[in-house]
Amino acid sequence: MKISVNEIGFDFDGVIADTGEAFVELVCSKYGYCGVSINDITSFDVEKCVDIPKNTINTIFREIQEDSVGSGLHPVDGAIDAISTLVKLGKVYL
Repeated sequence: MKISVNEIGFDFDGVIADTGEAFVELVCSKYGYCGVSINDITSFDVEKCVDIPKNTINTIFREIQEDSVGSGLHPVDGAIDAISTLVKLGKVYL
């Protein structure tokens, strides 16, 4: 069975964009919680994984959504190459 490029969908968080690393960088550089690593985050309920107030966590994720480039969000390794390959095969919508 062959799947058309037009029928493929991706989740941005952790698949295309490295949201976890952007979060870890911001939580330290801007909010002073520098003991957090990406390995500490084992659930989508980040507040259950780290000792950081929920409102701070929500603020950071909002900053990443509203200014992805300014917040330091980068693509996951290989994401650009994969998307570039798919573009050669059909229309890709992000």
